[in-house]
Amino acid sequence: MKTLGTYIENKRVDVTASICNYSGYTLKMGSYFCAMPRMIICLFLCIVCGASSRASVELGKAPEPIGEFDFVRIPLKRAGNLILLEAKVEGQLGYFILDTGAPYLVLNATYFGKDQVSEQRVMTGVNGGSDTVHVIEVSSLELRSLSFNHLEADLMDLGAIENRKGIKVLGLLGLNMFLKLEMRLNLGKLLLELHRVDKTGESLSPLAECTAEEAVLGFKLKNNVILLKGTVNGQKLTFCFDTGAEVTVLSNSLEEDVYEAVTITNSMQLMGSSGRSVYVLQGNLDAVNFGIPLRNCRVVISDLAGMSDAFGVSIDGMIGFDLLARGSVVINFKKRSLTFCPSI
Repeated sequence: MKTLGTYIENKRVDVTASICNYSGYTLKMGSYFCAMPRMIICLFLCIVCGASSRASVELGKAPEPIGEFDFVRIPLKRAGNLILLEAKVEGQLGYFILDTGAPYLVLNATYFGKDQVSEQRVMTGVNGGSDTVHVIEVSSLELRSLSFNHLEADLMDLGAIENRKGIKVLGLLGLNMFLKLEMRLNLGKLLLELHRVDKTGESLSPLAECTAEEAVLGFKLKNNVILLKGTVNGQKLTFCFDTGAEVTVLSNSLEEDVYEAVTITNSMQLMGSSGRSVYVLQGNLDAVNFGIPLRNCRVVISDLAGMSDAFGVSIDGMIGFDLLARGSVVINFKKRSLTFCPSI
């Protein structure tokens, strides 16, 4: 099988150019690539949140939503490509990042005490590093009229996110918070709706008709990870759907046909929460198809082996902002369906 190493060797312009080390490969790349200034980027939500899952630890169960409501409408705020919403935890009201790539709640160690630590876990990141994180118990979390009691949360230093985005972040809202609800996410209107569903998965509130051709995608849910099937240049791939992924991510171990759809523009430094970093490739992806093609996506090519091990399932890529920015999304966990309605 021809993979990334073969692809870049075939595409190099100048074999006398600098040699760049990348995820176990020694790649000879053209001077047009290695000589370019390397941009440092922190894909925190791929590294921190998606990295929170551990194959050796049973993930927290979905908490029971409490409150008198058929649905809750929550305004959103953007910090670059990150999605923020207000919530209250242990009496503290502030912004949390919406991240379906995290299996459950993550709290910022700056604002929540380590004296509540009940255990420790190991996280693995998309940059290949691993760190030990503390786990605490949380008595309550409130999202407007919706609340959850007796939650488990990872306690992590999220200061790097705050410094980069210039906003106070109390934590990350992970996937298991929403598993007993239907999520309706409209980034264009900066609006999240959380709907109650019955035993069959039907929402108690009707869904507005899509004004364009919609795509209804089935997904698998494993270890609190949403797995979507998509295609790139005719190759079928498994993507983790992560609302915290600011760019699309592809594994560096795919078949060469996939990379034929990528125009590599430069390298950049991918930095984790602990300060570890690796150089990865950045470029533009012609299209990824999830029933409806998403064209001209910004893409990072990285080693996802550690993420796959942590998730307990092999993933070929991660998709988030590039899908959300192009229409509204309805996620029904009971039916295992994701409905995408493109913007006109």
